[in-house]
Amino acid sequence: MVCHDDTHFCNGQKECDHRVPLVLIHGFASGVGLWCKNFDTLSASRRVYAFDLLGFGRSSRPPFPDTAEEVEDKFVEIIEEWRKNINLEKFILLGHSMGGFIASSYALSHPERVVHLVLIDPWGFTGQEESNSAYPSGVRGWVARKLASFRALTTMRMIGPFGLNAMRKVRQDFGHVYFQTSASTNGPCEVDDEHHNFERGDSWPPDKKQNTASRLIVSKASRFDSLSPYDSSVVYNYIYHINVRNPTGEDAFKSMSVLGWAVRPMLPRIQALKVDVPITFIYGGRSWVDFSSGFTTHDLRPNSYVDVMVLRVVLKLLYPASLTMQVIEDGGHHAYAEYAEEFNNYVNTIARLVDEGYVFQPGNEDVVQAAAASSYHSTSSPVRTNGSQVQASN
Repeated sequence: MVCHDDTHFCNGQKECDHRVPLVLIHGFASGVGLWCKNFDTLSASRRVYAFDLLGFGRSSRPPFPDTAEEVEDKFVEIIEEWRKNINLEKFILLGHSMGGFIASSYALSHPERVVHLVLIDPWGFTGQEESNSAYPSGVRGWVARKLASFRALTTMRMIGPFGLNAMRKVRQDFGHVYFQTSASTNGPCEVDDEHHNFERGDSWPPDKKQNTASRLIVSKASRFDSLSPYDSSVVYNYIYHINVRNPTGEDAFKSMSVLGWAVRPMLPRIQALKVDVPITFIYGGRSWVDFSSGFTTHDLRPNSYVDVMVLRVVLKLLYPASLTMQVIEDGGHHAYAEYAEEFNNYVNTIARLVDEGYVFQPGNEDVVQAAAASSYHSTSSPVRTNGSQVQASN
């Protein structure tokens, strides 16, 4: 919890009790520490709550049920019990990867609590093409069953003290994400139109080999900018040590998945979410998560607000005609950290509109994106969107 109830202040600033709180749910093999590039900005004007899911981070490691449905229900039950204990009535719910799947499940069970659902590269929206529970036949099926019986991080734990160095080599991206030096510290980079003029109907995503010369690191490394390269050990030590403990969270994920696919995919169920619960998807353009699920959700919920933002190149693309896509180059699976400045601004824009009573209606997705863009580029002038005033970011 970033803002404490007993002080009624957010980061030493003005009271924030009237602002709608924000709840963050981390992804698989993660913990609250990986939100470090988001806490300060997101908590500047509201209470922000983040916790380690049971079985992950520094939380306890209880055994989980064996079936996918029971595991999913257990996570929802735990979150609801936590909500009651801290007396939260309504909040913006944001989940990353597996946390996005759990956040969606919670919203389906308790829609009256969620004023806006924000899903960051959510895992589990699609299942296996053949069957959500059946393995392939023959030798392929035997191999698949053997692979599925292993926990994802078993190898790291088996090699003991060598696990940390192995993780450094396998996941070098974390060092870049959390300890990069910004190529642009005064806002987003401008990319030449000749490199990124996409029209509707052009192939998407573009060839990864293209536009190499125009790739720029846009976001700032926040509090880590002044650290030496050797300080990248902090994030690796954190991830390693929260994942060498009793892996009951991995067991829970294993029960909910088959070879990485969701046993109970969320996409067929998300249309059952109450029509008045708006959803915002934020994807990394270079992530392994297929962002088409966001657009499918948009089609499945024609009477609800569904916004899809893909962090890739600096452009706007209509897909379909009624849905604006604003993207920033090279966002990966951890776009909340890779492009923390842009990500924080977009989430803060949503939160401000929620505070002001803005009605998120289908077809208004481009209005919210325009408000976020204006807020990003302006330091003083308010922006009006359909009668709602959006205070520009500082």
